[in-house]
Amino acid sequence: PFAFIMLQASMQSIPRETFEAAQIDGAQSHQIAFRITIPILASQIMLVAMLRTIDTFKLFGKVYALTQGGPGNSTETLSTFIYREGFSYFNLGRASTASLLTLLVVTLISLFYIRKILHEDGTNA
Repeated sequence: PFAFIMLQASMQSIPRETFEAAQIDGAQSHQIAFRITIPILASQIMLVAMLRTIDTFKLFGKVYALTQGGPGNSTETLSTFIYREGFSYFNLGRASTASLLTLLVVTLISLFYIRKILHEDGTNA
């Protein structure tokens, strides 16, 4: 719902005259979508993608409450793996390593999205 609300608000902020001008110039609906709407919303789409990507790394609560990562390891996520290694098996080195690798991956993904957003806004980063 959050992503939809953000994108809906962004779409409503696009001036109606932009679409009217495109229609007067003879643009079809798919041309308006791909040549006007999506490029204008690109930074918001990137922001939503970044937030949803980070959210996928935070699935521990739901998965652990429902299945504890089982049956077997069929619903195990990275966060349930880290929890199980650290607090069930007391393999703290492996849990710490997995946590730091997760931090590194999330940081790199975030930096990629932030650079992309700033580059599209015309800011040098």
